[in-house]
Amino acid sequence: MNIKKPKHRLPAIIVSALILLPLLSAPGFGQSAPQSAMHIQPFTATYDSVWYPLSLKGSATRTLQINNPNHGLFTFEGKMMGATLQEKSSLQWNGCIPVPRSFSRTKKHIFSNKTVDQQTFNWPARQVSARHKERMAKLAITDGTFDPLSYQLALRCGLKQGKTQFEYDVVRKTKVKRYHFEVVGEESISTALGALQAIKVIRSSDGSNNKQTTLWFSKAHDFTLIKLEQKEADDNLYVFTIRELTIH
Repeated sequence: MNIKKPKHRLPAIIVSALILLPLLSAPGFGQSAPQSAMHIQPFTATYDSVWYPLSLKGSATRTLQINNPNHGLFTFEGKMMGATLQEKSSLQWNGCIPVPRSFSRTKKHIFSNKTVDQQTFNWPARQVSARHKERMAKLAITDGTFDPLSYQLALRCGLKQGKTQFEYDVVRKTKVKRYHFEVVGEESISTALGALQAIKVIRSSDGSNNKQTTLWFSKAHDFTLIKLEQKEADDNLYVFTIRELTIH
């Protein structure tokens, strides 16, 4: 029996926009950052996802493991429509800011299991070796360059420290791209954890596409991402809402 591949693709937002933070009490914006803003705890967070207009449901899980005080493993697994996307980022720390060492992305479905992206960071040489499918490149990097997972922890760190605008150089496929975010206000969001007062953040468009990305971070949960919406140029809408959060 032949199985026809769906016309719709899995959303890239599964890859790049679930930013998870430990469960701690957090300072308000405009306050000086306490010592806790310079540390991170291992955690697991689970999200429910819905893909509109098809109303297809899925799930996503983020896990941060800390093997010793200066080394961490940040992983992601997203499931939708029988397909699984897995990502891993091995990193070190500079305070609460991650310093990536390596990154991989694997896509799995019924007939395939492929590692489609690999990155290895050589900080003494200021270079990253990047592979996307069959393409390979060596790219120059500077302090503050991240892989598609570790920049999310950097954003978390900035929110904890009271910042309201963010720019990150992120290695995507075989190029370095700049991401822009800004805080635009506060809203109350209904979740499985209850009604939470959240900081609303938007990702600014670079003009290359018409994607609209909005993120909400809980002030009472150390700026954990509790909800994310991304609207594509074709009017597809992807919504992620937190279901569970565990500190290890």
